[in-house]
Amino acid sequence: MIVCYAAVVTVAVFTGGDFESLVRERPGASAGVAIADARDAKRPAAASAPSEPEQANALLPARILSQLADRTGLTGDAAGPLARAVEHVAPLPIAELREAAQTHAASRLGALQAVEGARRVELSTYGDLMRFPQASRGRPVSLVGVIRSSESMTLDGTEALLVRCAPVENPTGMAAVLLPAVKAAPPVGTRISLTGVFAKLVELPTDDEQEAEVAPLFIAPSLSAQSSNADASPDRSHWSDVRHRTLGVRDVEKRLYYQVLKLAADADVPVLQAAARGQVAERRREAPALRKREPFPVFVDLFKNPSAYEGKAVTLKGYAREIRKYPAGTNAEGLETLYEAWVYTDDSQSNPAVIVASSASPDLPIGDDVQVPIEATGYFFKIYGYRAHDTTRVAPMILAGRIERLPEPVPAGPPGWLLATLAALFSALFGWLLMSYLGTRKRRVWQTGDAPPDFSVVQGKDQPER
Repeated sequence: MIVCYAAVVTVAVFTGGDFESLVRERPGASAGVAIADARDAKRPAAASAPSEPEQANALLPARILSQLADRTGLTGDAAGPLARAVEHVAPLPIAELREAAQTHAASRLGALQAVEGARRVELSTYGDLMRFPQASRGRPVSLVGVIRSSESMTLDGTEALLVRCAPVENPTGMAAVLLPAVKAAPPVGTRISLTGVFAKLVELPTDDEQEAEVAPLFIAPSLSAQSSNADASPDRSHWSDVRHRTLGVRDVEKRLYYQVLKLAADADVPVLQAAARGQVAERRREAPALRKREPFPVFVDLFKNPSAYEGKAVTLKGYAREIRKYPAGTNAEGLETLYEAWVYTDDSQSNPAVIVASSASPDLPIGDDVQVPIEATGYFFKIYGYRAHDTTRVAPMILAGRIERLPEPVPAGPPGWLLATLAALFSALFGWLLMSYLGTRKRRVWQTGDAPPDFSVVQGKDQPER
């Protein structure tokens, strides 16, 4: 019993938990269940107000955030705080919201990367909001979608406009946005770039009165100002002069080459990244053989089906082994300097992709022998032919606005269950050795037949002299 108790306590220490929570998970531990459930009852619900640091960084006041609960509707107790949120967000400058949304997206990507360790991850805005709403509550977020419906409504005496849209990265999902009533929504079917403050996961009524649809709810200043062509793909008819698997960029291709580089440089990065995720979702539906691959093998699909990607947004992550910087050459787009990175992705094996961009991170090293993680989102141009060791090879070419250097991935440590198991085994072994030692010592005392020592022979020596 002592050994088992020591093992359980040690597991609790190594796993960051406590003894009560471990007891609750053991079958038949009714006392532990009562203690743990009483403790859980004192904890705030998952949809309660954010912690103080979260409130400090949010764009919505704490008094509003504290009243926003996930998986609730738009009416009843929710109407008042939502009306105040619409009034609070209405005067915010859209340009500043977009910039703040980019910063928050980078923060969320860093947080997810820290959890995954060495494994590279991609941020799905819609998926992140659905899984971790508390992490973005009250913060600016950008999303690309297609308008499905719009309707006027009254929230606690405040007139507002509710717009539903399908996210491009997950067309089967739904997102909702509340706008001031004075704003008009674009027509149904319009592709929009939505930037607003995320409020909560809202339950929206559906045609089936028995069910409600859960969707991220945004509060935005307007939609007309957010309708953007920054994510618009180039006209694919221009690719009639582009030839795949030919050496370099041919003269007839150069005009389009520079036009696409300029388009990528002017694009709204979060919007372009969302368009790239939408392209992956579309290819999953169109390529059954690759549908279940995780992550989706973009490099492989580019090689096998280049025509499906012509002028489409693509995101590539990997290690750049060669990075060059050179003058852009004569062009009508005003481009002066280009960066060229030869990148190896997780699914490319020993085959590189070439990324050309008009800007790069300041700390991006330039050289023929580098090893640095990078990411870039741009437009697929062609399967590019190049000379290598007296032979001709080909690589997918992506034209991007910027090449970003990524932090080195942190190697993942041993999983928690392994540490807990080792701790339990160590505790059990230590307890067994301790019990064995004590038992052996006691047996030695019992087996000794000697009489206790007799000190009477020296008793007189301890008496004081007279």
